[in-house]
Amino acid sequence: MDEQSFERTPEDEIVAAYRAAKPGVCVVCKYPLDGVPMSDHRAVTCPECGFVTQFRVRVEMVAYRDPQSHEERVRVKRAARTDRTLAAMAVVVFLVVVIWIIRILVGVL
Repeated sequence: MDEQSFERTPEDEIVAAYRAAKPGVCVVCKYPLDGVPMSDHRAVTCPECGFVTQFRVRVEMVAYRDPQSHEERVRVKRAARTDRTLAAMAVVVFLVVVIWIIRILVGVL
């Protein structure tokens, strides 16, 4: 069948774009398949050896990120990091004061 003899679906368009970007060869005889028409079942038959290569399209949702919620998450992470930094600084100041008081008391005794 000719490539134009059936109604093209979005999947057919994806396969056609893939074939245009990466012209392939037959996996059996290495015959170039870049000019061979695709059937209405998204298959290409090698004119040299008759091996049929069928293309399947699978669509997956990989990731979706709402930019607003992403910015909110970054803001919250920065605030938490700032809180941890301030807490660590408070601990260091507390330890310095405790050591200073211990030195004073040891010097008095």
